[in-house]
Amino acid sequence: MGGFIPYWWAIWRGHTRPNRATWWIWSLVGVVIALSYRAAGAEATIWVPITYIIGPVVTSLLAIKFGEGGWTKLDRICLVGVGIGLILWGLYRSPSIALGINIGIDFLGALPTIRKSFRRPDDENLLAWLLFSVANALNLLAIDRWMWQIVIYPIYIFLVTSTIFLLLWRGQRNRYRSI
Repeated sequence: MGGFIPYWWAIWRGHTRPNRATWWIWSLVGVVIALSYRAAGAEATIWVPITYIIGPVVTSLLAIKFGEGGWTKLDRICLVGVGIGLILWGLYRSPSIALGINIGIDFLGALPTIRKSFRRPDDENLLAWLLFSVANALNLLAIDRWMWQIVIYPIYIFLVTSTIFLLLWRGQRNRYRSI
């Protein structure tokens, strides 16, 4: 949760403009991922998915007033995908299927923020994304069973948050070099 505090503060101060679609998709997908991840057997690493419910919901609420972007065709497809993931989980009674589908949907939801981090790195909070990356790296150390259902989400979320952090760091570093 530590990364969300500077992120929320930056949003409130107008220094960060979260992509509305990304954060609403992450909120919905976060619930499904946490539930399916827990049902797949995750225990020691479940705290990160729980924070990725609370944090995105608060960010989504802030994004209503302070965010940017609307609902593209891709965003709507992602939301339909969340529903399909839930239906498949119910039909096959396999949390692994729901987890896999929703990680894919989560990544699609991340694409607007990844694109923004590349194009406009000053519109995101570098400290927050550093803290997200560090927390997710620490979560990798908490993995107690190396089964794909247990390791896939921590690896995935570490890669996404680290990619966003590195794009922001590169962009902001280049800006200061040109001054």
